Amino acid sequence: MKNIQVWAVAFMLYGCGSRGTTPGILVIDPPEATVTAGEGGDASPREVTFKLHNKGGQPLTIGRIETPCCNSGVTAEPIKNRTVQPGQSTDLVLKASPPRIGHFDKFVQVHTNVDSGRSATITIHFAGEELHPPYMIGVKPLDLELSGTKPGMEVKHEMKICAVEREADAPWITGLKSNNDDVFITPVGTPEERAMDKGDVNRCYTFQVTASVPASVDARTAAAITVSVSQAPQTPPNGFFAFVRLSPPMRAVPSSLMVSSRSSSEFPIERKILLVSSSDRVGTLTVASDLPDWLEVTEDGGSAPNRTKRYRLRITCPDSRPSVLDTTLEFRSDEEGSFVKVPIRILLDSES
Repeated sequence: MKNIQVWAVAFMLYGCGSRGTTPGILVIDPPEATVTAGEGGDASPREVTFKLHNKGGQPLTIGRIETPCCNSGVTAEPIKNRTVQPGQSTDLVLKASPPRIGHFDKFVQVHTNVDSGRSATITIHFAGEELHPPYMIGVKPLDLELSGTKPGMEVKHEMKICAVEREADAPWITGLKSNNDDVFITPVGTPEERAMDKGDVNRCYTFQVTASVPASVDARTAAAITVSVSQAPQTPPNGFFAFVRLSPPMRAVPSSLMVSSRSSSEFPIERKILLVSSSDRVGTLTVASDLPDWLEVTEDGGSAPNRTKRYRLRITCPDSRPSVLDTTLEFRSDEEGSFVKVPIRILLDSES
């Protein structure tokens, strides 16, 4: 079975005139290739070799080979000879993993020392089997994050899953299963349907995920969620995850502060911290930690919403002048005893 088809079509990026006066010009042969699965759906990586020709009059240096991101199935082997003399060529070997199902293209960019921001493009055509319904086309959100500000409180969030199915068939997705008893899922209403071509239909299912907030901010409940279906598809539907955590009722922005600067009594360092409450109001805040002599904290008098408060930090270098100053600010609120800690580290430049 012929797994790879290539077309010997060369192209020039730019350049004209006689070879002796032109810079290096890259010509890729072939500029594209098609990769298909082998017998029995074999999806092992295929090697495809491209010739990188220098059709100019000066040496050409092959730079970065930019392959698609995100587990694209295309990788580039190291080029043995990156400097190509006029009239010569070097090989670029790409490894491409063919898909079992679906048709799509991926693009590889070849950069050189004379491309001036432009690059040559290699197109890899992936050709798998045609995808037949039923199959999933979307999950929103893909991985669900649930949070609450009180331990044990019940939190809920809806998920929507869409699939392409045959209109004549009964709904394909029958439910969602969680592997954690603390996270349970129930269907909401009936699937929404939108007619498509060739007797297909787009069905979107809505589910409600319910969980209890863990008792500690250091704990997190995790659940693997699988999709239950009425008939086996060409490709199994992907699973996803739900996570539940306890959110601190108050947070600081920034959550930690590191400053590298020069400070003295005449030129102190000044920074600001914003405290944000997840409840309706921040409440009365107090600085619960003992402040070092080099740090002064005052509430900023500027206007702010009820759920936020701003503080101004003033750092003055001690006479002993250490290279590092460390402390942790702790703010407490009268709203249900919530608090937030802000680590502070000051790296002081040495005096000139």
